Amino acid sequence: MTNEIDEIALRYEKRKLGTPGRYSRFNPEVVAGTQERQRKMVNLLKANGIQDLCNLDALEIGCG
Repeated sequence: MTNEIDEIALRYEKRKLGTPGRYSRFNPEVVAGTQERQRKMVNLLKANGIQDLCNLDALEIGCG
């Protein structure tokens, strides 16, 4: 168990060093992920008969 805890702690330490721009909107991987989620959301709305958001009351609940 201690070995696993040490490995987890090491991973968190490495994250502190981070990769500059890891979550930047200029990072192509971030852009691709955002666009993928947007496409899936549009497809989900269309599949449920929602074509226009103008007359729709919606509550967005974010994380963070």
